[in-house]
Amino acid sequence: DRSTVTISANAGMARLLAGTTKGASGAVTQNGGTIEVGTTTGSGDVTTLGSAGGYGYYRMNNGTLKTGQLFLGGSTSGNNDGVFDLFGGTLNICVADGDLIIGFGYGNGQLNLFGGTLLNTNGNEIALGW
Repeated sequence: DRSTVTISANAGMARLLAGTTKGASGAVTQNGGTIEVGTTTGSGDVTTLGSAGGYGYYRMNNGTLKTGQLFLGGSTSGNNDGVFDLFGGTLNICVADGDLIIGFGYGNGQLNLFGGTLLNTNGNEIALGW
């Protein structure tokens, strides 16, 4: 039910899901490198933290995260929590139809910007309580 991963090198994947089922929690810590997640699509679950009754957390200390879309806490069922703490590095929502959604449906989302850079390079939505 609980898992963690620490990334300090380059990585690429189609999707990144943390805490996306009832009672589950997942945490990602990025200390460096470039992580590319679904950089050719902006719809659906590309990078999702906390949905369907789960808790997801991402701590970015350094490096770059490029993703097609980022959901923080959300689904059509309750008790979903997603938190993203940006301490350093660059978070880039990089696809033309990709959005940053903080708190979707019955979810609770939180984005904390302590340092680093947040980019939404294609001018898409940053939605709160969507």
